[in-house]
Amino acid sequence: MSWWQLSTLCPLKNGNGRPRHCFDVGVAKAKYLRPPTTNWQMNFSVAMTPRRPRVPTPDRGEVWMADLGIAAKIRPALVISVPLDPQDRVLVTLIPHTTSIAGTRFEVVVPKPFLKSGAFDAQGIISVAVPRLIRKLGDLQTSELALVEDAVKKWLGF
Repeated sequence: MSWWQLSTLCPLKNGNGRPRHCFDVGVAKAKYLRPPTTNWQMNFSVAMTPRRPRVPTPDRGEVWMADLGIAAKIRPALVISVPLDPQDRVLVTLIPHTTSIAGTRFEVVVPKPFLKSGAFDAQGIISVAVPRLIRKLGDLQTSELALVEDAVKKWLGF
């Protein structure tokens, strides 16, 4: 509400006609500006409350941008965990993608258009909470996923 509308409601005015910031202005706002509350208005206001973003549902073989918490970096990572059941913890297991290749037998190079040149590092296996996944970048084919799984099996000794 503008000052001239409030000035009609407030008996205390300063020299230029504007209302003083006083208790009466607060009473005027509380008494005259608040519409009566009805059930319809309460339901409408609840419907206008912004919703939380949905938690993503990652599937095995998808590549996501993820906040891994490593030196405050957000990087691509491959989901290798199985789908979650309702009673499971909301965690996914990821293989991070790195652009600094060391040339070890645990790094798997998978060229994809949505990834920079680099490799998935099976030695950097990590489990994170699902809300730390930011956005999906793409999918790996089953043959490409099998190469990464073989590197993880070598690293874990399976």
